[in-house]
Amino acid sequence: DKNILIGKKCFAAVDLASTTDIAAAGMYFPEYFAFLPMFWVPKETAKKKLEYEIWSNQGYINIAKGRVIDYELIREWLIEQKKIYDIQSVAYDPWNASQFALKLGDNDGFNMVEFRQGFASMSEPTKKLRELVLQSKIVHFGNPVLRWMVSNAETVSDKTLNVKVVKPDK
Repeated sequence: DKNILIGKKCFAAVDLASTTDIAAAGMYFPEYFAFLPMFWVPKETAKKKLEYEIWSNQGYINIAKGRVIDYELIREWLIEQKKIYDIQSVAYDPWNASQFALKLGDNDGFNMVEFRQGFASMSEPTKKLRELVLQSKIVHFGNPVLRWMVSNAETVSDKTLNVKVVKPDK
């Protein structure tokens, strides 16, 4: 039951993606190995996949009006989550997110942490995630969007055996 997480310490992360792709934000609760994500997709993109409408009706994804995602919706979601959970910090990839991060940090009082999506920063967390998944410890409360995204992701490694999760080219 998600209610056990109310008021608990967590760490948030944001992936703004492009304004026409799926954007994501989520909170990880290390005490429970629990992850609560939310996703956003533009209406134009949502038309391409029937499941988006179903997931939206179930509360797992937000369909933004129009052709692009308004990042202000993600900011508002994080502000609401801060009222419910003890968010310690928000990790973000600085690529194309500097204004977004400034607003969250300066205006909204979040502790913002840059987290680039390269091998150097992603390897250790990816290995830890893989370990937790293999031990069946990750709790995601049956989130179908997260399950679908993970099923479409793969890990890649560099020549020094650093790993990271990527969306495969198709």
